[in-house]
Amino acid sequence: MVRKNLRGKRYLLVLDDLWNENAEDWGKFKDLLGVGAHGSKILVTTRSDTVASVVRGLIPPYNLKCLSVNECWSIMKNKAFSPGGALETPNMTKIGEEIAKHCGGLPLAANVLGNLMRLHKTETNWLLILNHDSLKTIDARTKIISILKLSYDKLPSHLKLCFSYCSLFPKDWEIKRKTLIRLWMTEGFLHPSHGGNQISPEDVGNDHFHCLLVNSFFQDVRKNKLGDVKTCKMHDLVHDLAQSVNGVHDIKILNSGEIESISEFRRLQFVFNEQTSETISKVLKKAKRLRSVFSLENDHLVERLLYTKNLHVVCLLGRHFFKVQSPISKLKHMRYLDLSRCNFYGGHDVSINQLYNLQTLVLHRCHDVKTILLGIGSLKTLRHLDLSYSDVETLPDCVVQLANLQTLDLKLANLQTLDLNMCKRLVALPVNIGSLEALRVLKVKNCITLRVLHTDVGTLTRLRCLDLSVTKIKVLPKSCINNLRNLELMVFGKCRLPKEIKNWAKLRVLKHKRERR
Repeated sequence: MVRKNLRGKRYLLVLDDLWNENAEDWGKFKDLLGVGAHGSKILVTTRSDTVASVVRGLIPPYNLKCLSVNECWSIMKNKAFSPGGALETPNMTKIGEEIAKHCGGLPLAANVLGNLMRLHKTETNWLLILNHDSLKTIDARTKIISILKLSYDKLPSHLKLCFSYCSLFPKDWEIKRKTLIRLWMTEGFLHPSHGGNQISPEDVGNDHFHCLLVNSFFQDVRKNKLGDVKTCKMHDLVHDLAQSVNGVHDIKILNSGEIESISEFRRLQFVFNEQTSETISKVLKKAKRLRSVFSLENDHLVERLLYTKNLHVVCLLGRHFFKVQSPISKLKHMRYLDLSRCNFYGGHDVSINQLYNLQTLVLHRCHDVKTILLGIGSLKTLRHLDLSYSDVETLPDCVVQLANLQTLDLKLANLQTLDLNMCKRLVALPVNIGSLEALRVLKVKNCITLRVLHTDVGTLTRLRCLDLSVTKIKVLPKSCINNLRNLELMVFGKCRLPKEIKNWAKLRVLKHKRERR
């Protein structure tokens, strides 16, 4: 496929942050790229001299130099003196320039220190930073880690916990903001006292996320259509810091050689092979403290995890293809369950009707989901349901029981997100979907067999996002036009554009695809 797509074309291929030092691998890969037109280029960035030696062609490697003190200070002052930051005075500038001398010419250090100086903006605080031991280190990597640790030490305790939790994701992992916030919420990290009593836990989590973002703990941000952060990554040195402090919070990344240590921790990322997973069941039975498990592409582990009755979180990362026939109903403490890419079979053991504490259920790309959805009406605490890319045809009528009408506090009410994107077999939404009063996001993009929106959708007055693109819906019900006043994003697809949308005062993004005549 690479040869087919590149043959005869002039291309520029950028391989960023390359670490593979195997010359044979590089030779095989480069052979695939030799079909391009004259003038094609490959640009490799790396921090390894060995990699630079392996991949070099006719042009010798270009070694990036460290930044000058003035360049470091330029980065720092733009952040430190930005709106809401420190007041720019001659004395503050002088202290800042002295701090810049200790960056070692490293842009990440300048960026982190600049944000730290913006948040701790008094002259006294700047002097404390200047005299801190972390700035006296000579080795570049140690200096970066020390500066990052200085920024970490300044965080309040609840943010330290949220940050160290991110170490459960692998290095260079693209972290979804909403997924991370839901995990924090499931773990009990988001308390109203940290965000005020008038906002939802999701909003508290969003505040926590942005606090870590402005402290330079996240980077490579991607945004959605509304301009909100969709995904981010952690610099590998930031990830190293998260791993170095995660032991304080009973968090651990375990490989096959540390299997006996499972019982010591509450939150784990498993990196096991098939041979190890065969013996893990016995160890899991002894892991009374274990509450959360992240698993990376390990099909042999997950079935065994479903027998661990005390788990609160099962989060699958990467690709898992396996069949679920385990007694899921016994996981009564489960709060976050990600069973992406599972196959369910019609036995009674896959029922979820007793998972009374479940807050998030992810059934992305699952097959035979009708089996597991039968008892969903009893999950009174469910807030987020992801059925995207699944084979669901209709949602059971009991899904409307997730409205939790017993509570008057809508920020604590149930189902807020219903993701049905790319459910190509979906033919209809539940007739009484309007009962889900707390629903804020309804995703039906690419539901190519969905023809009609029920009038009842118009009673979802808290709905913020509605995307009808690549569906067969032609007309928006009058009730939707009159009542959906909180919509911020509306994608009509080929649905007729109503004149009354001028009443949607909160609308930030509107998209409509005209029919060709």
